[in-house]
Order: sequence, then structure tokens, then C-alpha cells
Amino acid sequence: MKVSSITGIGVISFLGIALSGLIVFSYLDTSAFINNSPLLSGALGVQTASADLAMQEIQPARDEPLPVWEKHIYVSLQDQTLTYVEGMYIVGQFKISSGVRGKETPPGEYTVLAKKPLVNYKGPGYDFPNTKWNLMFKPGTPKDPLNYYIHGAPWNHNFGHPMSHGCINVSYANMEGLYNWADVGTKITIQ
Repeated sequence: MKVSSITGIGVISFLGIALSGLIVFSYLDTSAFINNSPLLSGALGVQTASADLAMQEIQPARDEPLPVWEKHIYVSLQDQTLTYVEGMYIVGQFKISSGVRGKETPPGEYTVLAKKPLVNYKGPGYDFPNTKWNLMFKPGTPKDPLNYYIHGAPWNHNFGHPMSHGCINVSYANMEGLYNWADVGTKITIQ
């Protein structure tokens, strides 16, 4: 494949995201346009070169650290909504069911402590064996012996309303993706 020009943009910042080594290929000779454009040539450090053979790697104009795409799960108890993000991108958002009055989901800052593919939930008035996709965020204590999880809840058909005994119930349709995406250590904010 013959490429008449290769335009390489070193490191630019767009909406706070560093773009490094962006290469644009064109069948037209764009060097006159780019070299005569102060926005493209001076401000962004654009370089053009003719190429007949192989593409060459264009080095960034300066060393910039790559952005860290932190994972974070946000739960709104008021809206009964869970949103999970990576960096500045929303990966998913859906309705949940938190704890009912007297068995409220504890608000606070947490992390995913453990990922458990199956958990048996059993207590006074409920028995849900082999519940899939469980993200533990608060371990039990002598005062409150329950472990708290974000987990799938196939028995729940009323998401958007408090229904649980303190855990965060999620439909299986939404929980599988969240479970696969989350890592141990992923931050969780419940408010």
C-alpha cells in the first residue's frame, strides 16, 4: 500500500486526555495544508513526511505519562441506581434494590474485598442458594455479623425500590457484566 503522506501528532491534550502517537494516513498530499496551518503545525507539533514503503513509529513530542483509568462503582441510595465508570467513561448504569428500612445498606467508601462466583444467602425469611456474581464490600463484625455484597438477584422483579436485607441487589442481566469488569480493590461509593 502506498501512502502519500503520514501525519503524526506527538502528544496533545483533548478534554484532559493525553493522546500519544496519533497517526493519520491520507492519499492526498496534506503537508501544504498542515504546514500552513498555525493550529495544526505549531500548536500541536504536527509533523509530515512522505512515505513510499513502511510506516515508521512517530515518537511523542515529549514524555507524558499515560492516563490511569481508575475503576469506580457509585451507588445512589436515593435514586436506587448503580453507575460504574472507568476513568471519565460510564461503563454501565442501571437500577438496583438496596436495603429496606431497618436493614439499610450502609453508606460509605468501600472497595471490592472479594469476588465470589456463588454465595448462599440464608436468613430469617429468605433462602437463596447459589446466587451468582457477588462482590463483597463490607465484612461482618461481631456487632453486625452480615457480610455485605453487590450481587445478582434473580428473585427480585422490582428494581428501583429498596427490597434487600442490606446488600445491593442487581438483575442478572446487569450483574454479570459488572462482576466481570470489577477487580478486587475497585472503589465503591455508596451514598
